[in-house]
Amino acid sequence: MNAIRALAYATFLGSLRARLFLYVLAVAVFMMLLSLPISGLGFNEQLRIVTDMAVGSAGLLGLFLTIYFGVSSISGEIEKRTVYNAISKPISRTQFVLGKLMGVWLTVAVALVGCYLAIEGVVYFKAGAFNWSLLLNLFYALFEMGLLTALAVFFSCVSKPLVASGMTVLTYLVGTQTDMIALWFSAQDRGVGLYTQALVWLIPNFRLFDIKSAVAYQIAIPLQQHVLMVLYTFCYMAFLLVLAAFSFQRRDLK
Repeated sequence: MNAIRALAYATFLGSLRARLFLYVLAVAVFMMLLSLPISGLGFNEQLRIVTDMAVGSAGLLGLFLTIYFGVSSISGEIEKRTVYNAISKPISRTQFVLGKLMGVWLTVAVALVGCYLAIEGVVYFKAGAFNWSLLLNLFYALFEMGLLTALAVFFSCVSKPLVASGMTVLTYLVGTQTDMIALWFSAQDRGVGLYTQALVWLIPNFRLFDIKSAVAYQIAIPLQQHVLMVLYTFCYMAFLLVLAAFSFQRRDLK
């Protein structure tokens, strides 16, 4: 456990020191500030658009940072041959994968929390009060990026950085449309429908984390949905971690 914690902390510090992290964070904050001059609409409509734009900017930031650091955490280190320094120490490859995953997730979590603090500042500037419902959106976003981190780390264990990045992006895009895919295939031949339905269940369901509309229109979300989201995320992350550790164990690093 100490080895995993130390590796996660080292990954976290290394990511924070990367200039790319600061650049992307600055761009996200700048995009939020661009939403301030909106005029010509009612106050409530202005506030909703500002909030949507700010939350969208934070989501893009988390997506980019997660894919970049998640893929480079292992696949990038293999390409640079810096992975040998870590695995030469008394730490198993499974611990190495878990430590990298936790470190990247922590990095993205810090970035998201910073962005949502900025969003609350923007909302306070426009409305004179904080929008506490955004905390629920942040809660879901943190788990979404956790699942995406596990996905990026898994692909980084089985392929080169460019391929891993492409596969992560593709799986994420498909995962945001699982409902539409299942609906389309359900109208096809029964045999094909059953086969593709099983495939849809294997794809990570990122639509589970999309509660922007509910937050924007102040629609109550049942407690069961929160619990289901948390359980689904941890179970799927554990599944991806097992696959990643198994692949990394069998990978020839020579």
